[in-house]
Amino acid sequence: MKLKMNSSICDKINKSIHYFIICDSTPDISQQEQNVLIIRCVRKNEGSRQGSIQERFIISFLLLSKI
Repeated sequence: MKLKMNSSICDKINKSIHYFIICDSTPDISQQEQNVLIIRCVRKNEGSRQGSIQERFIISFLLLSKI
């Protein structure tokens, strides 16, 4: 399942006009950093000059220690 989903996301990135990788973090109530990785793709619509934006949530992880 995970491999199929990763393959689908990679395929959408490869077919995109532009793509952005967004990494964000915020502390939770216990002051531990919560991080997220998001992919935003701009895809060209068939028969149109406009594109559509799609976002995919990739991973959320806890930063256990600061460097």
